[in-house]
Amino acid sequence: GRLLMLLAGDPMEYLIAYFSAFSGVRVELQPAVTAVGPLSPRRLECVVEVRVDEEAFEAVMEREVHAERSHQRYADVLDAALAGVSYVVGGGSGSGSAGGLRVLDVGGGDGHMAEWWGASGDDIH
Repeated sequence: GRLLMLLAGDPMEYLIAYFSAFSGVRVELQPAVTAVGPLSPRRLECVVEVRVDEEAFEAVMEREVHAERSHQRYADVLDAALAGVSYVVGGGSGSGSAGGLRVLDVGGGDGHMAEWWGASGDDIH
């Protein structure tokens, strides 16, 4: 089978990587549909060359969602997206991960997000 999607936004890599995680699924990002700038909608085509059965689906879900504990891929994307972001807190200022962000962690999880924010040189409270 074949699945066609229209994607817009930045970064598109999350959804593309998810579909690419299935063996036997070929994923191709097509050129922009309309030229409206760097975030122009793109067509994503997924072609299933080998049937994805329940076992294969569960294996990908386990590996890509349930067992993903490092959150490193999220940290990498967020660090890149926040590079150059300026802030002013208490009279001080910084920019992106180079100057460090002041992050309020309200909890509710297992601490991995705070862990990678801290590893990026950010100030966690």
